[in-house]
Amino acid sequence: MAVDLIANHKTIMAIELVVFDKDGTLTCVHTYWCNMIRFRAEGICLRLNLDPIHVPNLMDAMGVDVETGRIKATGPVGIKKRAIVLHAAVAYLDAIGYGNQTGLVTAIAREVDDMSVQRFDDIVRPIKGLKGLLEALKQRSVTIAIATTDLAHRAELAAAHLGIGKYIDMIIGADSVPEAKPAPAMLNRICGRFGISPGAAVMVGDADTDIRMGLNAGFKASIAVATGLTEDEILRELTPYRVGSIADIAIRD
Repeated sequence: MAVDLIANHKTIMAIELVVFDKDGTLTCVHTYWCNMIRFRAEGICLRLNLDPIHVPNLMDAMGVDVETGRIKATGPVGIKKRAIVLHAAVAYLDAIGYGNQTGLVTAIAREVDDMSVQRFDDIVRPIKGLKGLLEALKQRSVTIAIATTDLAHRAELAAAHLGIGKYIDMIIGADSVPEAKPAPAMLNRICGRFGISPGAAVMVGDADTDIRMGLNAGFKASIAVATGLTEDEILRELTPYRVGSIADIAIRD
């Protein structure tokens, strides 16, 4: 079933599929990734017996602005693939004389993944209006998917924790495709899975890479939300559909 969506007082007609980014769109990107990166940095310092002064330095290298408690608009964390984020930590360790620590950094990241599941109450916080929009879309039989730079199974765990798994028809992560955002690979796979034309689909995200991914996939529209990283000026150049948050996306009766 197709619906008409309203974003920024503009109507996007006949939509059968809505794809959401996860961090910054459905959940608070800063709460999640600042904590995850801190856990990783602390684990690295503990394992290598480094002075704790290196914790903020490692966080900075991986893309967290420690002073503001927010992730950087340039990433790499929250923007680029996991391997690039971990490589940033490896490069920092190499620069201070610890050689190639790829194996150790990768192992600690996996340990943090496992540990953090017990901390989801603290680090996975939904954006206001999340369940209301998803439920309204599902009541109208719209297909709903998530396309994230996070690992697919991590996104599945987060969705389950938030109680939104029942609304989501497909979750795809950067680990599921050869090319990350803004390449259209994730969206192409979603459309192929459900047999939905890109011309009947919308991408919703907070980063310019999300918006560009939708454009590159030939989606009817990309809706930008202001709850994440990218400045409005940049989003304005990419799409006329901009909202304060997903709570501002309406369905026309």
